[in-house]
Amino acid sequence: MKTSTRKLAFALFSALASTTPLAAHAQAPVQAAEQTAQGKFSYIVFYRNDDELTQTMAQVVKDAAAKQPDAVTSRFVQITNPADAAIVAQFNMGRAPMPLTLVAAPNGAVTGVFRKHVTEEQLAGAFVTTSMSHCMKAMQDGKLVFLALQTTPDVTVPQGVADFLDDPEFKERVIVVPVQAADPAEAQLLGELKIGAGPNQPTVAFFAPPGVVVGTFGAASNKAEITGALHAAGKCCNDPNCKHNHAAKSGKHVR
Repeated sequence: MKTSTRKLAFALFSALASTTPLAAHAQAPVQAAEQTAQGKFSYIVFYRNDDELTQTMAQVVKDAAAKQPDAVTSRFVQITNPADAAIVAQFNMGRAPMPLTLVAAPNGAVTGVFRKHVTEEQLAGAFVTTSMSHCMKAMQDGKLVFLALQTTPDVTVPQGVADFLDDPEFKERVIVVPVQAADPAEAQLLGELKIGAGPNQPTVAFFAPPGVVVGTFGAASNKAEITGALHAAGKCCNDPNCKHNHAAKSGKHVR
């Protein structure tokens, strides 16, 4: 199956020493109300009327799904059908422009939304890696996310990230998504983010909803830098006198 690193509706950008065990913050698998079948991606076509526009979109989706039967399932949902009320409500499709094709990862993360028209190339571009799908799902659930590079089975993060995770102000808002450095399926994503296991390389990428790259961080980063970057990204809080504005005021570069 061909995957892309899809930009989470944002432009991905880049910014191994002591780490701290952090198994308690590792993200558990997310169960969506409409779990996609057998670990496959889903193409879901929502429509109101069975008109020419809908039929054209449906044919594109059928053709694309037929080429990847081991990776994709397809479903067609008429939003006025009471039998489909649950999935319409789940994806908030009651008032969306129709027809619309939604692409969902196996964990329920929405990785692509295409209104009125869609191409097979666009559908293929909505495939993401497993770690990216977990980041997207968490952000869609309103969470802050640390994508943390791992070189061992134990989940670890730099001390500054661990301190951030232990902060009562943030601990309920944030999760860690571990990604193995040796996983070839994740290599392109890690390359785009410029995180790695080399000396002095950042090992963590920090994301905030709806799809903001807050920064990348490594062993030398401390909590003040991380909170300052979050404030500078406008994702900390709504207080203009926020105590975490210090790093933004100092102009300190995120590492």
